[in-house]
Amino acid sequence: MAQSVLRGLRFSIGLALLIGLANAVFGLWFLSQNARIGPVGVVWSGIGLTTTVAVPLVLLTRYSLVTPMLTVAVFVYGFYFVTEPTVGEPFVGYVLFWPVLVVIGLLLGGTEYLIRTQFGMFPPYMLRL
Repeated sequence: MAQSVLRGLRFSIGLALLIGLANAVFGLWFLSQNARIGPVGVVWSGIGLTTTVAVPLVLLTRYSLVTPMLTVAVFVYGFYFVTEPTVGEPFVGYVLFWPVLVVIGLLLGGTEYLIRTQFGMFPPYMLRL
C-alpha cells in the first residue's frame, strides 16, 4: 500500500513538473517574441513559470485541492490572453513576482484543506491517474 501511494505521488509530481516545464518553455518563447530578457531573467522566469503551474497541480493530484488552481487560471488568462507581454504591463509582473502567486496558491490550498478536514466535507484524497 505504501509503495503504491509513493509511486502515485512520484507520478503526480513528475507530471506536474513536466506540465510546468512545458509552460515555462512556451511562456519564455511567448515573452521573447515581444520583450528582451537577459540570462538572469530567463532563469528566474523559467523557475517561476514552472513553479506557478507545478505546485497547484501537485496539490490537486495529491490532496484533490481545487482552489490553488485559481492562481493558475488567473496567471494563464492574464499572461497569455489579456495583453501582449511588453515591459511595464501588469501581467508581465507575474513573471517577476511569481513567488506571490505560489504563496497565494498555498494559502488558498491550506484554507481549503482546513475547511474540508474540519467539517468533514469531501475529505482530501489522492487522485487516481
